[in-house]
Amino acid sequence: MGTLGAGGGRVPGLGGPCGRVDAARARRRHAAREEEGRPLRDVLARAAHGRTRRGAGAAGRGDPAGRARGFLERAARRVQQRQVRQGARRGADGEPAHASRRAGRSHRPAAADRRRSHRRPGARARSAERPAGRALPRVARPPDLRRRREGLRQGQGEEGVQGRAAADLPRRRLGAAGARCGGQAPQGLSLLLGIDLGGSNVRTVIARDGDVPSILGRDERPTPLTGGPDVVSAIADSARAALAAAKAAVRDVAAAGCAAPGPLDHMRGLVHDAPNIPGFRDFPLADRLRDALGVAVFVDRDTAMAAVAEAVAGAAKGARDFVYVTISTGLGGAIVSHGRMLRGATNTAGEIGHWPVGLEGPRCGCGSYGCAESFAAGRNLAEAFGVDDAARVYAAAASGDARAERLVARAERALENLAIGLTNVLNPSLIVVGGSIAEHEPARTLEPMRRGIAERAFKVPRDAVRVVPAALGRDVGMLGAAIAARERSSGRGEWFL
Repeated sequence: MGTLGAGGGRVPGLGGPCGRVDAARARRRHAAREEEGRPLRDVLARAAHGRTRRGAGAAGRGDPAGRARGFLERAARRVQQRQVRQGARRGADGEPAHASRRAGRSHRPAAADRRRSHRRPGARARSAERPAGRALPRVARPPDLRRRREGLRQGQGEEGVQGRAAADLPRRRLGAAGARCGGQAPQGLSLLLGIDLGGSNVRTVIARDGDVPSILGRDERPTPLTGGPDVVSAIADSARAALAAAKAAVRDVAAAGCAAPGPLDHMRGLVHDAPNIPGFRDFPLADRLRDALGVAVFVDRDTAMAAVAEAVAGAAKGARDFVYVTISTGLGGAIVSHGRMLRGATNTAGEIGHWPVGLEGPRCGCGSYGCAESFAAGRNLAEAFGVDDAARVYAAAASGDARAERLVARAERALENLAIGLTNVLNPSLIVVGGSIAEHEPARTLEPMRRGIAERAFKVPRDAVRVVPAALGRDVGMLGAAIAARERSSGRGEWFL
């Protein structure tokens, strides 16, 4: 019994029911402290013994839902024991039976298919597989395609196929081409085919893969003017001749690239229009070459291929902002800004030959006038002088022919204006100038461009730019095609796509 207080009541904790409760709590705390440090098996044994003794009474009273059950738990590696409270039993939906009533929801058991997804059988495996099967974005990139580990969609990412350039090829060939490490193909698939399709000649090389592909065999022949199928046959024959010169077979070729005149769709390998090659209007060049050669073929503009070659292994190596300019039969280029090639809405960005540099002048092949190409391209120079080769115009100017001197001086002014515009508008660190005319007449091409920039360009971009000759010579188109084929077939060509 408890002790009476001043008002006649009992003092809690000294006797009576309240005192007995406090004493029971103290005994439980003392027992818990004694249990600490004991092996877990002893704790479990004592708990089981207690349940056995209380079994009869518990059977009558039951274990109503919502009643808390206390027990001791100790984690592995001798972590301190702690007394925890285990909540009420939960239903199939993972909530206590009374949770829905507290939230004001109707109390009804969850159906089997409404259980929490992460508690269903096999949920972890399905969760791990889910990223591989999600929908592709509209503009998929090579990483999206690699994560899916499935066949490529036409026109999406171009990781290992262009159009359907390799859709029907054996998986062995594509797998080996795509499994390169560091740009090196495995043994037996270490060769690349580079094709340069021009209005006058078809040129092909077989190159061994490397930082700078080494040419093992080559072939050159005239471009047929009798239609697209004959051009494809000529390219296939030239490729076989180059393979024979390299003592190799088609089965050794990992991939092929073709530099072609534009405009074209480089993702599908479709040439929209090539005025100098009859029959090349909306022509599926990549598909036709794939059928003829039995190897994946990647098609792009000739100037884009040349820019890829100069960026990877030539004069623009390491540059993130440069313009490639080719001065040859025609005049064209490609633009790389902040490490990515500019393509534009219709893949015609870089057609700098049609940059207007004069308020009047001869009509250009594009239908306009005053274009840089109409003044400085070799074909237009030769036509204006009445000969078949621009080299004869430069030779005549060097010998003092007044008319040839006027034509060459006009071409130099056009190149000056072009270089000034490229510098002011694009702010490159390099202007890389290639092509047969630039290679043979640097004083008439590179020097006027440097002079125009120094005298008339805006000061800030002028101080940052240099005009340099291309480093890879007349093979730049074929080497660029081979490098682009290697990069695209192995999923590393995103920067120039």
